Amino acid sequence: MVNGESLQNIVRGYARRLPSGGLANVTVGDLLSLDMLRDAQVLAGGPWLQQRRIEWVSVIEIPVEDFIRRDEFVLTTGLGCGDDPELFLKFVEEIAQAGAAGLAISVGRHVTSVPDAVVALAEQKHFPLIQIPWNVRFADINRRVVSELAINHSGDGEASLLRQMLHRIAQRDPTDLIVSTIEQLWEVPCAFFDSQRATWYGSSRTTEWCMEHHQSLKPMIATPRRTGHALLESLMSIESIDGHPVGLLPIQSVVRWFGTLLLIPDSRQTGMDMKRLPFLEPVIQILSVAILNEDAMEATETLVREDFVWKLAKGDFKNWEELLAEAGTTRCDISQYYLTVVGKIGNLDSLYRYSQTVFRQQSSEDWEEYVARTVQKALATAARAANYAVLTTYQRSEWIAYFVSAKRLEIDRIHQIVDAAEAALALHAEHAVISWGIAQSVPGVQGFHYSYQNARRALEMGIRREGVGHRATYDRVQSRKILHQLSQDDGVQRVVQETLGTLLEYDLQHGTDLVHTLTSYLFNRTNVSLTARTLHLHRQSLLYRLNKIETLTGRALDNPDDLFLLELSARLLGSMDTNLGYHAKGSAED
Repeated sequence: MVNGESLQNIVRGYARRLPSGGLANVTVGDLLSLDMLRDAQVLAGGPWLQQRRIEWVSVIEIPVEDFIRRDEFVLTTGLGCGDDPELFLKFVEEIAQAGAAGLAISVGRHVTSVPDAVVALAEQKHFPLIQIPWNVRFADINRRVVSELAINHSGDGEASLLRQMLHRIAQRDPTDLIVSTIEQLWEVPCAFFDSQRATWYGSSRTTEWCMEHHQSLKPMIATPRRTGHALLESLMSIESIDGHPVGLLPIQSVVRWFGTLLLIPDSRQTGMDMKRLPFLEPVIQILSVAILNEDAMEATETLVREDFVWKLAKGDFKNWEELLAEAGTTRCDISQYYLTVVGKIGNLDSLYRYSQTVFRQQSSEDWEEYVARTVQKALATAARAANYAVLTTYQRSEWIAYFVSAKRLEIDRIHQIVDAAEAALALHAEHAVISWGIAQSVPGVQGFHYSYQNARRALEMGIRREGVGHRATYDRVQSRKILHQLSQDDGVQRVVQETLGTLLEYDLQHGTDLVHTLTSYLFNRTNVSLTARTLHLHRQSLLYRLNKIETLTGRALDNPDDLFLLELSARLLGSMDTNLGYHAKGSAED
């Protein structure tokens, strides 16, 4: 949501001051004439709709504080106050007192009906109060007003390029194109690093250069270089990357850091003054609004998708018809292959306390939500790169993610996606420790629920077994559980002793590690070359050890039955207490 951000107000001011351009005279009445609001209902302030001019749209929930400016049209779902009439009344009163153009309340989820006292208050203050259906997207309303900032008036040059940036925001153009417009304005190659998504935006030439030098740039873009207000001239810093001057311009508001805009002059521009670029302040604010606008447009869709994912996890759908009907809102084909991941931060409280010594004070709830969104966006970005779709939500301090694909999902790719999410969060919370549980799909309409439960079991058992900060798959956790139960049986222990006993005694007497050699050989699917590399042995040395293992155990490594018994015994040994007089250095599953 755009709650708490005043950058939009600054940008609209610039838009009004642009030569030959400005904000169109849009009223609340004009807005209600749009087709998308044909089902809206005016509850109060009807006679004053055409007198209320709109300068911008804000999407906020409680608290109001000073987040609303005069002539803003406010959109809300009533989250946090819909079930408290007194709090709801105070919320609307504060919006009206701030001089807002009007208030539209999305009815259906958090607010089922607007209280009579709220309607009476709005009527008394001549304040337009409008009820809109839940399925009307706030993003579409926002686009309508933002588009007015980008009306194609006459004019050219730098001011025209600023209008083009605003127009791109209105048309929901990719951030890459907005950065390209900045390049045209300043005539210098630019790239933007989105700190929340850990992603580079700009032309392929500049982003490739940035990714190539990412390790050198990382210390300069990983955290905000300054906080609070500062002169624009002091915000820009000039650094040298491999002898190449690079301008670093932090893109941030008073309460939020968005990322860093990099200016990368070529050899012909080395003498340019990067701190004296035209429209420096408007560019910062417009780029900030581009990110805020993207966030706002995603917000409503995110709420719907997260509600759907949580229903999947809880098993709320009783049949496929019911599930598929609601799945249409996610734009994701959940009838394909899927895999479930559950993640949890193990040191959330200490991370919050530490973060408040670096950034401005936030409530723990706001900070946790910011952390949650950061990881979710990183998961989505990395999943797209792997050609996977993903449905995510954050519930009860845990991430739930269903990765979906037309082909079977590869566990190695899932680990890469999780790596990317942890890297993105590390930019904001360097010492975050996340544990993950991973589970395969389960057939049936309730399979999503059972798969989620399995992923949670893997997460919890992984934490108990390995501690926080590890990843556990349900299949592996279950196999370990079964092996552990088997290993407690006296008969099974005798089989292990008969199979590996001589090998264990030899290792103890001679200080060798033939058991570890065997488990590595089995883990590497009896591949001699790969096992030799894993153990850092010469191939002939490994063959000598394998021959010794065959001699001591009396088992042939090329006999399927003997190989099965050796592997089962090695796995059971890894699950046993050290009551056989030997502590294995590894097991066939480690």
